[in-house]
Amino acid sequence: MVLTWKASPSSSGPDDQSVGYCLYRSNKDITATELEDCKNCERVNRRPIVGGGCVDVHVKDGLTYYYVAGSIKIGSAVQELSHKTIAIIPTNPKKRQTSSQYPPCQPDSPPETAATAANSKQ
Repeated sequence: MVLTWKASPSSSGPDDQSVGYCLYRSNKDITATELEDCKNCERVNRRPIVGGGCVDVHVKDGLTYYYVAGSIKIGSAVQELSHKTIAIIPTNPKKRQTSSQYPPCQPDSPPETAATAANSKQ
C-alpha cells in the first residue's frame, strides 16, 4: 500500500524544524485527533518518515485500514493527528507489485501500538 501526503502548512516554511512524520493505522474507524485518544491505532514506523510518502508492507488482502499521520518537530512528540484516510485492500490472488519510488514505512520491525508509544514517551 503506497501512502503519500503533502506537508501541512504548519510543518513547512523557513523556520520549520520538522524531522519527519509518524504514521498510524487501525482496522477500526479512527475518530481521534490526539494520539492518547487513538486506542485502536498502531504506529507503523519507529523512525520518522522523511519526505512525502512510504509503502506500508504490513497490510493484508481483503481488509480496510484507516490511517492518520502526525509531524514530529525537533525535541517534541506527535501532538495532533491529521485527518484520516481510508485504504481498502482488495482480495487479489495475484502477487502485489511492491516496487515504488517511496521507501517502506518501516523496513526493519513490526509496528508498535499507540499504547506502547504513549508509554515510551514517559
